[in-house]
Amino acid sequence: MKKGEIMLKKILFLILGFYLLWLSFSISFSQQPQEERITITTYYPSPYGSYNQLQTNSLGVGDNNNNGQFDSGDVPTTPGDVWIRGKVGIRTTNPQAALDVNGTIVARNDIFAQSGIWLGGERRTTWPATTMIVAYGPPTCGSGWIFSTATCPPGYVRTGCSGFFNYACWGDWWCDYLGTYPVWDNECVAVARGISSDSCLFSYAYCLKVQ
Repeated sequence: MKKGEIMLKKILFLILGFYLLWLSFSISFSQQPQEERITITTYYPSPYGSYNQLQTNSLGVGDNNNNGQFDSGDVPTTPGDVWIRGKVGIRTTNPQAALDVNGTIVARNDIFAQSGIWLGGERRTTWPATTMIVAYGPPTCGSGWIFSTATCPPGYVRTGCSGFFNYACWGDWWCDYLGTYPVWDNECVAVARGISSDSCLFSYAYCLKVQ
């Protein structure tokens, strides 16, 4: 065999060896776990996500200026203020008013209060709290036309009137209880015709105060 042919064979075997070595490394590397890369995109302010704590100087919910963008017009300018365009529901998924609370409302500084609505240190178990009283008019006795007037005190609203005539007239035209009627804003006037000093008329006004 000639010297040139021997040299060519050596070169071919050397090339074949390098190829086999490269092939074995490639197969081994492809069988190893490959590194994965994950890209996370964040937004500020972030419109999505769950948070354990969230703190801000002011908060705006909704498009205040109706321009379809979240901008300075959608956030209150006074620190600590909260602006909400829509309805707020607490323990309800379908609020029917600006603030719809399904449960007890407590507005108080007293940490020992248990239930009801507290306003100005006074607890309300029903709302609105009301006070009903009966205002009695001075009795009027005598013959002829007699009147008795009952008046609700300031701060109360008249809700009804009634009266009483103590004399049994037995069909006498000049002895008759004509009724008690609301007059002005807070008065009730009883009207009757008496036939003697024993004919006495009484009036009552039913008064309501909403607190």
